[in-house]
Amino acid sequence: AFIRQLWRMQEPPSAGSFDANMTFVQSLTEAARAVPGVVLVASLPESDIEIGGEGGVAVLKRLESVFGRMESPWRAATRDESFDIVRRRLFEPITDPQKQRDRDRTIGEFWTTYKAASREFPQGCGESDYQQRMQDAYPIHPSLFEQLYQDWGSLDRFQRTRGVLRMVATIVWWLWVNNDESRMILPSMVPLDTNDVKAEITTSLDRDWSAVIDKDVDGPSSVPRQIDSQIPNLGRLTATRRVARCIFMGTAPTFETGEHPGIDERQIRLGCTQPGERHSHYGDALRRLAENATFLYQDGTRSWFATKASVTKIAQDRASGYAAETIAAKTLEHLHKQVGRGDFDGVHVAPQHSADVPDSDSVRLVVLGPQHTFGVDEESSEAHQVSRDYLLNRGSAQRRFRNMLVFVAPDEAQMASLNDAVGNLLAWESIVSEKESLNLDVQQSNLAQQRKAKADETVRTLIPEVWRRVLRPEKVDAEGTVSWHTFHLSSSGKLADRVSQRLIQEEQLLTTLGPKRMLMVLDSYNLWRDQKHVSAKQVWEDLCSFLYLPRLRDRKVFLDTIQQAVNRLHNETFAFAQGFDEGAGGYTGLLVEGDSDPWITLDDQSLLVQLKEALKWWDPDPDPDPDPDPDPDPVPSSQRFFGSVQVDPERLVKEAGDIANEVLTHLTTKPGVQ
Repeated sequence: AFIRQLWRMQEPPSAGSFDANMTFVQSLTEAARAVPGVVLVASLPESDIEIGGEGGVAVLKRLESVFGRMESPWRAATRDESFDIVRRRLFEPITDPQKQRDRDRTIGEFWTTYKAASREFPQGCGESDYQQRMQDAYPIHPSLFEQLYQDWGSLDRFQRTRGVLRMVATIVWWLWVNNDESRMILPSMVPLDTNDVKAEITTSLDRDWSAVIDKDVDGPSSVPRQIDSQIPNLGRLTATRRVARCIFMGTAPTFETGEHPGIDERQIRLGCTQPGERHSHYGDALRRLAENATFLYQDGTRSWFATKASVTKIAQDRASGYAAETIAAKTLEHLHKQVGRGDFDGVHVAPQHSADVPDSDSVRLVVLGPQHTFGVDEESSEAHQVSRDYLLNRGSAQRRFRNMLVFVAPDEAQMASLNDAVGNLLAWESIVSEKESLNLDVQQSNLAQQRKAKADETVRTLIPEVWRRVLRPEKVDAEGTVSWHTFHLSSSGKLADRVSQRLIQEEQLLTTLGPKRMLMVLDSYNLWRDQKHVSAKQVWEDLCSFLYLPRLRDRKVFLDTIQQAVNRLHNETFAFAQGFDEGAGGYTGLLVEGDSDPWITLDDQSLLVQLKEALKWWDPDPDPDPDPDPDPDPVPSSQRFFGSVQVDPERLVKEAGDIANEVLTHLTTKPGVQ
């Protein structure tokens, strides 16, 4: 340091010039070598900070040359030697045989833990030489020594042996004062929440890490403490704090160096896990920490802290700022992808008004929007109130076919979690789209892409967990009060598929009916209206309208049931007629049994006829044609037909549907008809 001051001085001081002093050093080395028993020790600086500028570099180079001609270099302590130096300085040797056995048993339990789950810890930890290293370093774990010696020892402000000794001494003192009962001193045990340890740590670093420690590692209100307080399984082990400490100790000094910064999950487990603990808890803690920390970065399985806020912090700030309307719109976008069709004729997702749901004679599922949540209290439940309105009304008119509607609503208790997840997804999507304007590096861009995909998957998983409350109307009294049957859905499959499967399973949605059951319905609920026959169309409309009747999927199920009845050779249920001729006093187009290709229509003339009455008019074996020779009637030349009907403009949709069902449907069943 003295000679460094003489570098390029114009007027040499009385102590001599730079070259004169270098000559003196050379003469001193030669004199020392010439005298037996004399040893000259030269300790030259290695740190750039201690070298001291251009003059220091020049002096160091000359001194190394002078001493190099005759030196016998004494290298600094190796890593394993440093272990022993620190241990000897801080701990008395264990001479008691019982305490030696206790030490060996502890080391054996650690080693057994590593060996039993070798894939969960760094390679080599289950080998016998690592067991010996633990014994040499005991009670300090080798992983902490390695971090201090290699990572922290690479800092210019940190001396490998003296720095490690001073830092470990401070750590041990605070653990002793606080009666820490850890089996060994691991990286996760470093008490970064104490001022002495924190000061010892931060003064060795090139940047101010205090904010990082306070926010994401070990501060009184830090993220790890909050997570541990909320999750009992983690809090019992202080798992999140230990993970954060381990990552900080292993990455703070080197986060800006190397192609692959950070430590991987196996190193984190090594720095946290003690015998008897489940290492999976630390994986859970790492995941939760990564989702909430401000300064934590991840790339694949590697994690590290940095002094610059990560994109995670940007995402957190953005996620909490989205309006409810924006959240709802994104939620519906995901919901539409998971609805499906099931056995419903129509599925209506988040209709804005009851008029948006047709009053049709086929079963429809109404999926309520995110603002209409299902609550236990029906009086305050948005789902119950909106469903009642849709069930009783279609716009300003009363709904006619009420038995054709089923509702599914989001669970109020689960909606908050989904809203948070959707906000998180929106935040990561915005970050990915703005990565250039945010000046994200490759690692941050990759992280944003990964978090976006994960957030999207989280929302996709939560949608079935939220939309799981089914409301099936059972009764409406004179005052318009609706009685509901409600149940939970499973969360596997498309929404409409899950609802229809459950309804079919409980026979609340019928895709087949059967003639005998149809007859039972006709008799039990007096749909005959005390008559010998009844309009088939009226029966169908009754089934669509009254909540106490079976709910058929569509009119095809009804027509198939009639067809099955008249198909049977020995029909015991009911008959079908295309009409009743009052003048002739009999039925037209009467079908009773054994008709393999019945012509079943559903119009104003078609009838369901009580079987006893039908048999009075039915001739199972009509007389054959008395004269088979004459030619059959010629095919009519007319091939086109025209008709008109007057419709009510206010009921246009329904009446157009009637025309389709009563005219077009029958025409399309005839071969060759267009």
